[in-house]
Amino acid sequence: MLIWEGTTTVPPEKAITWMFDLREDDHGSHGNAGRGMRSKAGDGRRILARTPTRVRVEDTWNGGRFRFTSELTRVDSLTIQYAGQGNGVHGTSYLRAVPSQSGARLTFEGEATPTTALMKVLLPFLGRAFRKRTGADMDNHARDMEEEWRAEPWWALALALVCHRGYTLDRLSSHRLARYPSLERGAVG
Repeated sequence: MLIWEGTTTVPPEKAITWMFDLREDDHGSHGNAGRGMRSKAGDGRRILARTPTRVRVEDTWNGGRFRFTSELTRVDSLTIQYAGQGNGVHGTSYLRAVPSQSGARLTFEGEATPTTALMKVLLPFLGRAFRKRTGADMDNHARDMEEEWRAEPWWALALALVCHRGYTLDRLSSHRLARYPSLERGAVG
């Protein structure tokens, strides 16, 4: 089931790399700070394990009353699998990045399965609110990613365009992108 869909000017591989780089301060800075996701004492994220292709985290919210443990796996350069469980639910989701004319189209799809009798009753009612909250969280993460991408020095953007879009350095030096005016000749980052 499609939970969220968005677009970004960030190249697809860079978008997936950014989304995979979970941090313990994500609840306070990426996606949640002042953007509709109220934090309470006891809310947060703990990184339990990290390898180049897997990250295991524990998220708590609502004052620490709710816990959800997730394992993210880099399936390939354009896909992350999320497998998680907590509070009577188990779920598997996928974040995918597809190249687009302006950067990447991102989709987040998944299913949740109740693991307790109570959640079997509640999940049909909570599903819509969960999708709405997850969509808002993904919108905020995408916005944070865009802000960080735009703040990168002009040379990092140029290198990404050369690597991901097939620009040659000659074409890049004469090509002006409206969204990245710092790529103009002579600009410094």
